[in-house]
Amino acid sequence: MIDTALWHGQAPPIAMNPEAVAEAIGFALDHPTGVDLNTVTIRPNARPV
Repeated sequence: MIDTALWHGQAPPIAMNPEAVAEAIGFALDHPTGVDLNTVTIRPNARPV
């Protein structure tokens, strides 16, 4: 889950902040030429944000 306005100011207990998700997506998009990136799983660790 992502901590967005859809939660009306109450983030789920283990939500990811949008910046962390954007950084992970940017990392995936910036992979080297010649590398095939098939699956990306983005999930929070056990610590709350």
